[in-house]
Amino acid sequence: DIKVYGGSEFLVYAPESHTTKFTINTKLDTLKARETAGVNKRILTVKQFREAFSLCLDREYFTTAFTAAAAPGYALFNYMYQVINEDGTESTYRNSQAAKQALVNLYGIEYGEGKDDADLDQAYRAITGFDMNKAQQLMKEAYDYAVANDLYTDGEIIKIRFSVYSEDTIYNQMYEYVRDQLNKAVEGTPLQGKVELEMHADSDYYNSLYAGDTDIIFSTWGGATYGTLTT
Repeated sequence: DIKVYGGSEFLVYAPESHTTKFTINTKLDTLKARETAGVNKRILTVKQFREAFSLCLDREYFTTAFTAAAAPGYALFNYMYQVINEDGTESTYRNSQAAKQALVNLYGIEYGEGKDDADLDQAYRAITGFDMNKAQQLMKEAYDYAVANDLYTDGEIIKIRFSVYSEDTIYNQMYEYVRDQLNKAVEGTPLQGKVELEMHADSDYYNSLYAGDTDIIFSTWGGATYGTLTT
């Protein structure tokens, strides 16, 4: 339908509150149980590795290339969620100063005199969630931390199982993009050539993750028309 009517002036989009994300297995004992000689999975427990994985993905490109009408997301609570204020008025949570500041802090964007962004609103609008240079820096930090904490040994191959619903063309395209970006994120670091992302078709991938039998899945959070929070 999008191919036929996507450019129509009469098309109306009905927004939904779903937020799709990558969920990563961080349970050390299940990761260790699936390791074999020369194969590492424990590094997934390292925060810097997971943050690098996030920052190496271009959300704008991903949603444009692989979805029909999704938009980039930078947090679980999207623009559908509402706040019931103390005075009884209702407003959009994502537009609140506290919500904006939380994401600016998360992505490390500074603002004010002498910075690229003059104020909080400008800094918030500058968020893209994509920073390959920082991803590569974090991969180096992840390596250092993992080696120091017996979570990685030089020479090991990091094999990451990426479970998706099926082997349809779109999932293959998503997988190839994520694999290529992850390879770029480890370029110039001690992990270059040591990370292998493997796609695995599994229609029950949620339960596989719960059981610790896979490493990364797509998962979706939300579903209500809007949530209510109180300030």
